[in-house]
Amino acid sequence: MKKYKLILQGLNCAHCAGLIEEKISKQPEYENVTFDFVNKILTFETSEKVETLAQRIQGIVDSIENGVEVKLCNDEHHDENRHGHGECECGCCHGHNHNIDAENEDAESERKNGFFGKARPLAAGCTLFAISLVTPYILKNEYAFRGMLILQIAAVLIAGYKIFLKGIKNILKLRADENFLLLLAVTAAFCIGETTEAAVVTLLFVLGNFIEDYAVDRSRKSIKKLASIRPDKATVLENGEEISVSAEKIKPNTTIIVAPHERVPIDAVVTKGGGFADCSTITGESIPVEITEGTTLLSGTINGDCVLQMKTLRPYSESAASRIIKIVEEASAVKGKSEKFITKFAKVYTPIVILAAAAIVILGTLLGAADFKEMLYRGLVVLVASCPCAVVISVPLGFYSGIGAASKKGVLIKGSKFLEVLSKADCVAFDKTGTLTTGKLRVSNVKTYGEIDEKQAKVLAAACEKYSSHPLAEALKNETDAIDLPVLINYNEIAGKGVTAEYNDKSAVFGNALFLRENGILTNEKHTCMLAIDGKLMAGFDFSDSIRTDVQEVVKNLESGGFKNIAILTGDKKEYAESIAAQCGIENVYAELLPQEKVDVMQRLSENSKASVFVGDGINDAPILAAADCGIAMGLGSEAAIEAADAVLSDGNIKQLPACIKTAKRAMRVIKSNIAFAIAFKLAVLVLAALGAAPIWLAVAADTGVSVICILNSTLNVK
Repeated sequence: MKKYKLILQGLNCAHCAGLIEEKISKQPEYENVTFDFVNKILTFETSEKVETLAQRIQGIVDSIENGVEVKLCNDEHHDENRHGHGECECGCCHGHNHNIDAENEDAESERKNGFFGKARPLAAGCTLFAISLVTPYILKNEYAFRGMLILQIAAVLIAGYKIFLKGIKNILKLRADENFLLLLAVTAAFCIGETTEAAVVTLLFVLGNFIEDYAVDRSRKSIKKLASIRPDKATVLENGEEISVSAEKIKPNTTIIVAPHERVPIDAVVTKGGGFADCSTITGESIPVEITEGTTLLSGTINGDCVLQMKTLRPYSESAASRIIKIVEEASAVKGKSEKFITKFAKVYTPIVILAAAAIVILGTLLGAADFKEMLYRGLVVLVASCPCAVVISVPLGFYSGIGAASKKGVLIKGSKFLEVLSKADCVAFDKTGTLTTGKLRVSNVKTYGEIDEKQAKVLAAACEKYSSHPLAEALKNETDAIDLPVLINYNEIAGKGVTAEYNDKSAVFGNALFLRENGILTNEKHTCMLAIDGKLMAGFDFSDSIRTDVQEVVKNLESGGFKNIAILTGDKKEYAESIAAQCGIENVYAELLPQEKVDVMQRLSENSKASVFVGDGINDAPILAAADCGIAMGLGSEAAIEAADAVLSDGNIKQLPACIKTAKRAMRVIKSNIAFAIAFKLAVLVLAALGAAPIWLAVAADTGVSVICILNSTLNVK
C-alpha cells in the first residue's frame, strides 16, 4: 500500500465532496480515504499502479460531479516531473511549491472559473433584472410586459445557465441535488406566471454560491500565505563566492548567507553577524529576538538589518517551516467527532427531506389542503430549502479556521479531532524539565563522603553519565568539559534510575537513592543523585533549575479557563519536584516516575476528565504524548516527540498554550452555533413551506443564505 494525494480542481459542492469520499471509501482497493474540502485534496492508500490511478478516480468523480479535474500529487510524482525552476508538469505542486489547491491553473481556466469569470454572468443577470423592473415605467405601452418578461428570462438564463446544465446532468445520474431543485423551482415559477420570483430566486442562488466560493477561497489563501514562509532559494557561500541555489538541494553543515530582511531558508546556526530577527511567523512571538554568534534560527524567520553567515543544521524538508506547512496542510484530513457526525447527518437528512416533500405534495392534495399546483409549489420550496451544504461546508471550515488561527499563535494542531479535544479539556499534565523549567540544569552542590575530593567526584560521575542524554547528565558533563574522563567498562544504563559500570576493577553505581538501594547500597542521605564505588557512598550531587518566566501566568490562565486538574509528571525526586511545583503554583505532583509509570498516571488522569492534555519534550516523552487525549510537544526539535504528539508548540515555550485553548473553544462555539442556526432555520422554513407560508426565495435563503452566514461566521469569528 502506498499513500497518494489527488487534487480535485473545480469541486465546489461540499455535499458532492462527501459523496465522492464515501464512494471511493467503498472501493476495496482504496483504504484510509479522507477528503479535505477546503484544500480540495483527496488522500488514500492503495496498491494500484500510479499510471491508472488518476484516470480511475476521475471516473468515480465524474459519476457524481461533472467539471472536476483530478490531478495526481505526491512526492514520487513530483520528483519525476519537477523542472529546474521548481515547478511540476502537473501544475498542482502541492508539497514542493506550497500550492495547495492547484494555484498554477492555466490562464484560460482562471479566466473562466476565477473571481471575475464567476462575477460576470451574475453582474449581467442583475443588470438585466434591474432594467426589467423599470421597463414598465419607461415604455408605458402594450410592449412593457413583454419587454419585462424577455429581460427577466434573459437574466435567469445568463446568470443561471451553468447551474441549470449541472442540474440536468445530475438528474440524468438519478441524483437530485440543489442545482436540479433550483431548475425545477424556476421552471415551476415560470409556468405559473411568477417570472419576477423566478428571476429573484435564480439571482439569489447564484449570488449565494458566489459569496460562498469567495469565502472558502479566502480560507485557502490563508494556507497559501502560510506556505510563503519557506523560501525556495538560498544563497550558498562556496569558495568565497555567493551562489543562489534551490534550497531543497542544500545539505546540513553548508554555509549560507541571509541578507537583511530575507527569510532564513533552512534551520541554521549563526556563525557570523548579529542583530535582531522576527520570529512571529514561526513562534507567534511579535517581539524581535536578539541574534548573536551561536544563535539558532528556524527556517521562516525574517532577518533584521544585518547580513548573517550561517551553518545549516538539517535538510530543507526537515526544517521548521517545512514541518509547519506539512502539519497544517495535513491537519484537515484528521477529522473529529463533529465532522464525522455531519457526514452521517447529511447522508440521512437529505433522503428524509425528499420523502417529506413528496408526502406534502401527495397527502396535501389528497386531503384537500390545497390543489395539486399549490402543493407541488410547497413541495418544491421544501426541496430547495433542504440542501445540507450550509452545515457540510461550515463545520470543516470552522475547524480549518481554528487550526489556522492556532498556527498564527505558534501552535500547530494536527487535526480537527485534537482541536475538539483542546476545546473541552479540563486536565493538563506537564513534564517538568524543559517544559516548566528552562531545562538548563547546573550542579548546585557536591558533598563527598569518602576518600575523594569534589573534582574527582565530578569526573567519575560525568564518566558514568558519558553516554546519557538526560539533562542531569548534561549538567555533569558541562562541569568537566576540559577534563579527560576515565574509561568505564561494562556500562549499563537503566532508564529513569541510573548507571552501573566498572572503574579500575571496582564497581561504580551512579543514580538516585532507590537505584543505590537496589544495588545493595544503603544510605539515609538525600541528594538528587549519588555516586558509590565498591558498595561505598562516595558523593552526593544536587542540581538546580529555574522555572520559565511565563509559567505562573500560564497556570493561572489555565485555571481561570476551566482546568480543574493541573499536574506535574516527572522522574525527579519528590522533594525537588514539589519545590518546582510550588514555584509554578501547581498542587498535584507525581514524582519519581519511570517512563511506563508516567503513561499509567496519564491514563488514570484521562479516565477522570472530559479530555486530557500532556505537554512535554524529548524522546522520553513520546509514549506519554501518545497516551494523552491530546499530546503537545515542546518545539520542533525531537523527531520522536513531534511524531507522537497531536500538537506542537513551535517556539518550545508553553506561554501560547492558554491562547491556543481559547482559540479551540471559540472555534467549537462557532461550529456548534453554525450547526444549531442552520438546522433551526431550515426546519422553520420547511414547516412554513408545508403550511404554504414560505415563498421560493425564502427557501433559497435557507440554502445559500444560511451557507453564506455560516461560512462568514467561521472565517471571521475564529481568531
